[in-house]
Amino acid sequence: MSRARTLLVAVNDDFLDSVVAWVADDARIEIVGRAHTGSEGVASVESLRADLILVDVTLPDISGFEVARRVKARPGAPVVVMLSFHDSRAARLEAWAAGADGFVPQSETAVRLLPLVGDLLRQRNVGVRDKDSTIPTMRVPPAKVSERDGG
Repeated sequence: MSRARTLLVAVNDDFLDSVVAWVADDARIEIVGRAHTGSEGVASVESLRADLILVDVTLPDISGFEVARRVKARPGAPVVVMLSFHDSRAARLEAWAAGADGFVPQSETAVRLLPLVGDLLRQRNVGVRDKDSTIPTMRVPPAKVSERDGG
C-alpha cells in the first residue's frame, strides 16, 4: 500500500506540528506540504499530488468548508478531513454539505484522527463512501505551503 500524500492546512504552526507528531509513525501517511491559508491549500493540491487534506475549519481568507467545496469539486479529488476547535452538530453538517469525508474535533485528534483516516483511505481504495456515517471533526488553522522537514 502506498502512503497517502498529505497536505495540512491550518494557521497555527504549533497545531500543525502536533498533527505531524501524531501521524509521524503511521506508514499510511506522508506529509508533503503545509498551507497557512485556504487559498494556498487549494492551489497546492495538484502540485503536491495530495491524496489526503487535513484542513482547519477556521482560516484567515476562506473557510475550511470553502476549501473542501473547491477541492471536492475537482475530478479525482483527494480525501478531505475537516478539523475544528468547536465540536458541534452544525459544524459537522456544514462539513458534510461541503463534501468533506470526515470531521474530527481538535480535542479528539489524538484518539480519532488516525482511525478515521485509515477507514477513509480503505474506503477510497474500494471506491465506497459510507453516506450514513457520522463525520468526525478536527480544527487546523491556515498555514503557508512548505515541504515537510524530515520523516
